[in-house]
Amino acid sequence: MTSPYRAAFKLTLLRLRMGHQAAQCTTGTINWRQMYGDVAFRIQPTVFQSDIDAIKKAREVDHAKLAEVAAAWARGLPEGWGATRDGSGKVYYWHKVTKKVQWDRPTPDTPIS
Repeated sequence: MTSPYRAAFKLTLLRLRMGHQAAQCTTGTINWRQMYGDVAFRIQPTVFQSDIDAIKKAREVDHAKLAEVAAAWARGLPEGWGATRDGSGKVYYWHKVTKKVQWDRPTPDTPIS
């Protein structure tokens, strides 16, 4: 039979080796992988604040440039027509009032209806 002092000493050593949660474990072993998963034990690449800032800056929208591009697309279109791109990047045109959509660039002679 072990003395209470020896048991307390073992518990103290266990706390030092395994962290404070080891004291709560009655068997003396803790399955850290089971608690935190394998992801917690993989070495992750270092992320610097400068990298995060660069990504944020790259995602910022320059509204002035966007308005400039939109104006360039609208230049030469008849009154009431707009242009945009579909999911594959092909340009199509629509009439803003009638909601008519077409692939060919409209001319002043293009019927609206």
